[in-house]
Amino acid sequence: MSKILYIVPALAAVFIWFCAENIYITVSLGLLYAFYFAYWLPRRLRRFYRRERDFRQCYQFINGFVIAMSVKKTPNAALESLMGQLPDELRSEINNLNTIDTTAVLDHLKIRFPFPSYEMFLTIIDLYVNQGGSILEMTKLLLTTLREQENGYRHKMLIARRKLTNYVILWLMTAIVLLVARFGVSDLYKTMAQNPLFLAGIGSYFAFALYAVHAWVTRFAKVTYDG
Repeated sequence: MSKILYIVPALAAVFIWFCAENIYITVSLGLLYAFYFAYWLPRRLRRFYRRERDFRQCYQFINGFVIAMSVKKTPNAALESLMGQLPDELRSEINNLNTIDTTAVLDHLKIRFPFPSYEMFLTIIDLYVNQGGSILEMTKLLLTTLREQENGYRHKMLIARRKLTNYVILWLMTAIVLLVARFGVSDLYKTMAQNPLFLAGIGSYFAFALYAVHAWVTRFAKVTYDG
């Protein structure tokens, strides 16, 4: 994904030059596109996908821990049984704590899993340790809620991707119109390109195209779990 994002500014700069044939517009907008796609956007997407990864790991950890607890009966035994199923980085983080205190491990993971659902999970575990009961019954509502959040997230992602497709198709169509005008009626186009108002319009078009991308990214980044 990041390699594709780095290519976009170069393609945009070439296209801007074909349309405007103006070095100032090309350089200024090219630098703006480069900053956005090569610097800002990759960092924004990394934060988004990191949160998505953390929630998925949180859900898998809670689900696996509950199942292990239903068999092993104690948090220590449940964690030991679960360790082999954890992602490598999460397992390494737990091992680096150098402690056999499961409570300390679970508390530490609040940093990695800053979700209300994880706080609820810790409360249920504490209640189970102190009062006993059926861990499966005690976590039934929590696990159901997490599954609903997962399904809701997938639905929102599907809608976001559809909107992205619509964005891409719309802007491709307008770009094709510009290219047809540029090469189909090149003499007239070159005459128009001498007009400052026309150049301002071309610059505004590409600036607005970038704004449209930013608007989609902003809404996409708000597609998140509620856990």
